[in-house]
Amino acid sequence: AARAIIEREEPEVIHVSADPWSPLIVAERLARTRDIPLVVDFRDPWSIHDAKMAIRPAATRQFLRRFEARVFSVADRIILNTEAACEAYVEAYHNRVPADRFVAIRNAFDEGLFLPSTAITPRRFTVLYFGRFRQFVSPDALLRGFAQFVQRAGLGPESTCLRFVGGLSSEHRDRVTEFGLDAYLEVSDPVPFRESLSVLESAHVLTLVI
Repeated sequence: AARAIIEREEPEVIHVSADPWSPLIVAERLARTRDIPLVVDFRDPWSIHDAKMAIRPAATRQFLRRFEARVFSVADRIILNTEAACEAYVEAYHNRVPADRFVAIRNAFDEGLFLPSTAITPRRFTVLYFGRFRQFVSPDALLRGFAQFVQRAGLGPESTCLRFVGGLSSEHRDRVTEFGLDAYLEVSDPVPFRESLSVLESAHVLTLVI
C-alpha cells in the first residue's frame, strides 16, 4: 500500500511517527529501496529505555538494538521529544550516527483541537494530574511532593485538593492512603480529549509525571 502511494503521489519525503514501532519497518524498507529522504519522529527512547529493555527477552533486546541502528543509518533526521532524550541518543550512537542527524522538537499545543473553554474556578486550591498512571509512570513522586507542600504550607483538605482526572487504580489509591492524603483526594472520570481544555484551565496547578 505504501509503495502504491509513493508511485501515485511521488512524495518528496517519508515521515514516520513511532511509537507504535511497526511503521518503522515499512519506512526503513521504503527509504532503502526508493531513495526518498526519511524523517523518523521517534518521540520516546526505544533501545536506551533501560527499564523497558530490562523486561524484554535477550533476543528481543538484541533485535531492537540492531533494527534501531538500521533505521538510524538510513534516516536523514531523527526527532526526539526532549533535549535530554536527544542528547542521550547522540551519546549512545557516538561514532555510529552523525550527531546533527538527531534533533529535539517538543510536543506542541494547538488550541484548534479543543472545544471552546468554559473553565470553572474550583472551590479549593486544586493541583491536577490529567491521565492514568501505569507501568513506569508511578504517582509516588507527585504524592510525596504534594504531601510536603501541604505540610509546609499548613494547608488542610478543606482548602486544598489533589485531583486525578482519568481514574485511579486500587493499587494507586492505596499509595494515596500510605502518604496520608485520602482527605485531599479527588478523582474524576476520563474526559474526552476535545473537552479537556476546560478541565485543565479549571485547576490552579497542572502536574506532569514523566
